[in-house]
Formats: sequence, structure tokens, C-alpha cells
Amino acid sequence: MFPDREGVKWYNLRTVLNKRMLHPKDSVQYGDVVNEVVSDLIKRIYHLRRTSPTGDRVNNLSNELYRFSLEGISSILFETRIGCLEEEIPVETQHFIDSIAQMFSYSLPVAMLPKWSRNILPFYGRYIAGWEGIFKFSVKFIEMKMEAIQKRVDTNQEVEGEYLTYLLSNTKMTNKEVYGSVAELLLAGVDTVSKSAEL
Repeated sequence: MFPDREGVKWYNLRTVLNKRMLHPKDSVQYGDVVNEVVSDLIKRIYHLRRTSPTGDRVNNLSNELYRFSLEGISSILFETRIGCLEEEIPVETQHFIDSIAQMFSYSLPVAMLPKWSRNILPFYGRYIAGWEGIFKFSVKFIEMKMEAIQKRVDTNQEVEGEYLTYLLSNTKMTNKEVYGSVAELLLAGVDTVSKSAEL
């Protein structure tokens, strides 16, 4: 409606988000988390090779890289592991993975087909359902972090943390902006790694 206002709002949000995500001196703080996720991926690949019929193959490497990317970006954004590289993926995490896949699979039809077809064809409802699953999962972890921060504040302890803690405690972003931005960053991270793996 007001592209200039929306553009300014988007720019202001991106400025806040990029401060902790893209600067090399700040991104160093994620090294331990990333190393842990990489180590788990390597262990998982060795396990998959050993248990394969031939003893030396990983049948669906792109799926493993997708799970790795989701675990890595989630570990940074949510400041906790979500179990994508575990032998048994937690049910909630599997729903999250399925929601992301569903949203991505319906993105092209939503972008390409005319808006009037959204009420007639089922693709738009499925696209929205995917987004709802993504937000539901993201909100859970964001609210858990908010509770942890509040407990520290209530007991006069220093609030320490990484990316999500920074967004929740050191910025002027609303909760709605945090929810949306974290979900968007999460998908951007997964999409980037997935596209790189296809090359």
C-alpha cells in the first residue's frame, strides 16, 4: 500500500538483524555451536554409511544436508538444538520439517497463479498451513527464550545469550517482528544451504 514506508520498515528491521548475523566479529560467537552441529553431521554420515546395505553409501545425502542446515540455523537462531540430526527426530521437529517442505513446495504456485485461483484451488491453503506450522514451532522456542530471559531479569542476573537473546533484549523490535524475522531468517538459511547442495 505504501511501498516507501514498507521499504523503510524492512530496511530498519534488516539493519537490526544484520548487526549480529553478518559481521565477522559477531559471527565468531557461533563457532562452537556450528562446530557441534558439523561434528554431529559427520557422526551421522559415518553411521549411515556403516548401516547401509553396501557399508559405504549415504542414500539421500541432500536430505542429510537439508537436516544439517536446519539444525545449524536453528541452533543459532533459537540458541538450542532441535534434533534434526538425531537417529529419531522428535515429533514436533518432524512436523516443523514437514511444514517447511510444504511451504516451499507450494511457493511457486502461489507466486505464479493468479490471486483469484486461491479460493478455488487448494494450493494456497496448503501454503498457508505450511507457514502456520513454521510459525507455531518458532513461537514456541522464542517464548521459551523470553521466559528464560525474564527469569534472569527477575532474579537480577545478567542476561546473556546469542542471537535470539540479542533480538529480545537489546532491540526495539516488537514480538511480532521478532517472530516474523526469525522465521524468515530460518527459511533463508535452509534455502541457501539447500540451493548450494544442488549445485
